[in-house]
Amino acid sequence: MKLKRKFMVLAWLMGTAIIIVCAVSYYFASAELESTTDSELRMTVARESAQLEGWIETKKNFGETASNVFTSLNGNLDLLKARETLSAVTGDKELLELSLGLEDGYFRSYYAGDWTGKIDPKVRPWYQLAKQTGGVAITDPYVDVNTKKLIVAVCTPVKANGNFIGATCVRHFA
Repeated sequence: MKLKRKFMVLAWLMGTAIIIVCAVSYYFASAELESTTDSELRMTVARESAQLEGWIETKKNFGETASNVFTSLNGNLDLLKARETLSAVTGDKELLELSLGLEDGYFRSYYAGDWTGKIDPKVRPWYQLAKQTGGVAITDPYVDVNTKKLIVAVCTPVKANGNFIGATCVRHFA
């Protein structure tokens, strides 16, 4: 064989070997990158999910506290309708609004005041949700018409002698 031909064969063998090594390396690096990325994404989702669940649990507890305060009044309408009663359960820095609606049509918002006669709480989705579930319920997130921010509401029933007499709505920035 001539030297030129030997060199061509050797160059072809070396080029083929390099292509094979690169292809195998690319395949394994790609698989490892995909696996690492998948693992990191799963850990991030799990961490964010745990944080969200903790946040939701805190908001549910706040809603339950509000409901328990109102339920502890056992139907005393004078105390239930006092603005000071609503202020007793405020204090969450993410609180947008705390509302109390009663079966008799009474509706008070902590920040907006007495809306009795202007808004019927019994037709509000949060009121119906609390009445229907009989326990703590959380609305799907929605955009508040006034603040244009994402909101989530925790709705809880208010009871007297075990009977539903109204509902609270605790709206939070999401």
